[in-house]
Amino acid sequence: MKIKNILLSFALIVVFHVFTQAQKVKTEKEVVSGNEISNSDSLKGTNMLPSEKIYGNLWDTLYIRLSRNAKVSVNDSVILKLLTEENSNFYMPVPGKVISEFGWRHGRIHAGIDIQLNKGDSIHSAFDGVVRISRYFSGYGNIVVVRHYNGLETCYAHMSKRLTKVSQIVKAGDVLGLGGRTGHATCNHLHFEVRYLQEPINPRLVVNFENQKINSDTLIVSNDTFFHRKNISKKHTTNKSDLTIDKKGNYYYIKQGDTLYSLAKRYNTSVTLLCNKNNISEKSTLRIGQKLKL
Repeated sequence: MKIKNILLSFALIVVFHVFTQAQKVKTEKEVVSGNEISNSDSLKGTNMLPSEKIYGNLWDTLYIRLSRNAKVSVNDSVILKLLTEENSNFYMPVPGKVISEFGWRHGRIHAGIDIQLNKGDSIHSAFDGVVRISRYFSGYGNIVVVRHYNGLETCYAHMSKRLTKVSQIVKAGDVLGLGGRTGHATCNHLHFEVRYLQEPINPRLVVNFENQKINSDTLIVSNDTFFHRKNISKKHTTNKSDLTIDKKGNYYYIKQGDTLYSLAKRYNTSVTLLCNKNNISEKSTLRIGQKLKL
């Protein structure tokens, strides 16, 4: 009888433990639009949630985007201040050479820029902000996503090790992790993305990677800023003679009626970047057949 009572007590303890753990998991997670969102490190209900006027209470610590099919648009052009009292500085994430640009690759979007580094190199936050994601995630490998106070988010992928936690407040220059090649990576590099409203934009619109500084203290965001899949894909495939790709990168051959402004708009870049890449000025005359690096 004594042994029976002991076994019964032990069984009750086990059942109670399993029940309490299940309740704990249930309260720490909720389902939003079909996605599991962890609230264990949530900033909801506090006054620390960055860019709350833009994102509301959307603080997903698992996924970069809530839906692949979501269409993002802005009614008017939005001017984002890159340097403010809250975003007081810029710091180059890593000082290496760009080895892969933002754009289309084999029918898929390469949503960031790849920067060469050595395994173990420190990877720094570009601006002040709060860590929204810090996890191992599919092809990204070890990734950290930082939401900044102006609404931009920056993503740092393929790390060998993450050194930050979700909801951690970081300053520009703080070390987020160490360089590596986790996930779908063939060499050690940093995959660096810039996003607004969860959609990727060309990081070169923000950062001059050669001079290791930002292009301006403001960024103008409009619907043309977003790299819309269907629209851009159509433009890139309508006339194959317009664009040739070689080992050095993407080049465009000038045709009648082309201007720097029209090319910048078509290929989601800026006139300043086109001029810098091709050692020309905004007043330069474009010749038919002239090759421009995009």
